[in-house]
Amino acid sequence: METDASFYQLCSLLKTHRKLADVQQKGCCRIWSGRARDIIQQFTAEHNYDWQVEVREVQIKSCLFHTFLRLILNDESYVLDGTGVSSYAEYYGPESEAPAHLLDSNRDWIDYY
Repeated sequence: METDASFYQLCSLLKTHRKLADVQQKGCCRIWSGRARDIIQQFTAEHNYDWQVEVREVQIKSCLFHTFLRLILNDESYVLDGTGVSSYAEYYGPESEAPAHLLDSNRDWIDYY
């Protein structure tokens, strides 16, 4: 399926992009998400894709919040978490298969500017 191939091409780009190299670590999720959102917007414009990207935030536990991206392609939702959080690893994949700690998120305030 073309959507899957394009999604995995995007994931490969995010994992190797020089603007993300220094922030692909726990504790840098908000910076990673902002930079990755910009890269995705450029990628979609270059390929003329009609994809929506949202910056999301979820409370992991008291006083610990985590920011990641939600990508909507052709009515399919994907989660892009390039840093991981606490004891959880990074995740790139369908929202329906996402780890429980990434569910029940809200739009992050940085998504509004």
